[in-house]
Amino acid sequence: MLQVEWAGKYCQCLILKIKLEHHLKGRRNAAKPEAEKATSQIQIRCVPTDKSLIVRNLLTGETLGSFMMGLAIEEATKRSKK
Repeated sequence: MLQVEWAGKYCQCLILKIKLEHHLKGRRNAAKPEAEKATSQIQIRCVPTDKSLIVRNLLTGETLGSFMMGLAIEEATKRSKK
């Protein structure tokens, strides 16, 4: 808590209130609706050379998880049409 000696307790409480309001907001800009939240997990094991090949060839801003999910969904869709 930031303390101001000459302002008294009122100022200290006001500063504390501002800090608490700021910290209670959280990261709401990245929050997804409940229906879109991912609740399942998939774990993939591979050798380091395969992983480094994939990571080096990701598009700018693309994550490893989104890349692997895209491939998995694409392949599952192809197989379901057979």
